[in-house]
Amino acid sequence: MSALRFPSNISGSDNTAPYAVIQFANPHTDGLPIWGPGGAGVTVFRRIKTYQQTGYYAQFWYSSSGDFSENYPPPLGYWGFHPYPTSQSNAGTVHEWEIAIDQGDYRASGRVAAAPATVPTGPAVTVVHGVWSTQALRVQRISANEKLLTFYLNLPSTADADIVEVRVNTTNYGETTVASPLLTIGDSPWYSFYQHERASCDIAQQMIVAKAMAEADIATQGSNLNQLNTADSAANIWWGKRFYSSVNDLTCDFGTGRAFVRNDSSNLLTVVEAA
Repeated sequence: MSALRFPSNISGSDNTAPYAVIQFANPHTDGLPIWGPGGAGVTVFRRIKTYQQTGYYAQFWYSSSGDFSENYPPPLGYWGFHPYPTSQSNAGTVHEWEIAIDQGDYRASGRVAAAPATVPTGPAVTVVHGVWSTQALRVQRISANEKLLTFYLNLPSTADADIVEVRVNTTNYGETTVASPLLTIGDSPWYSFYQHERASCDIAQQMIVAKAMAEADIATQGSNLNQLNTADSAANIWWGKRFYSSVNDLTCDFGTGRAFVRNDSSNLLTVVEAA
């Protein structure tokens, strides 16, 4: 089995290194608005192994393609999930899993209590490098004024200790499309304004489902990303990869015809064997 390897930061503050990502432009016009088709949500799966680096990480963004300030304030919006430095600076070397949304970096583990609570009360989960884990992010639009995101850190576990969750209660958050929406895997589109936030990881399988899947189905699908294991994932698959035969092998393996585009002029992305 092969994985796509994304490079590490050169330093925590560099913004001139080559940009090594895969991207999908304007997903909102091809079946994937920010909150899913008709507000039905989104579920993103991946099998990932991270590597130590200094500074910020960026491993998946749904955002504008320009300056970070183009993603807010509401009614604009964005979301992503990555490791986040405990120092909250680009000198950080210890990281915790986070959901990034609405100008916040949410790391508390557990489940959010009944509305209007926004975050759970459990401790943040430190990123352990060099080991494979299967993860999923479920994005739910409850209403124009409420969004609920759940990050499953180590499927098939759905235990509170293996979940990061956040409820966004901001009025009309993400209800208007940002300029030039973009899915970005591997770095942040706004690196030239701040610094690179490279992914520093291997990703062996990926899957984007255009629906907020039930938790039991997420656990079932997460047990094997090489096939569509549930009725919802089969009916709503938007894009996915079982493996990578080359760095340019970015067309969906599940028949949707969609393909990410590699943005890498320096051959920084590589294909490696995955356990």
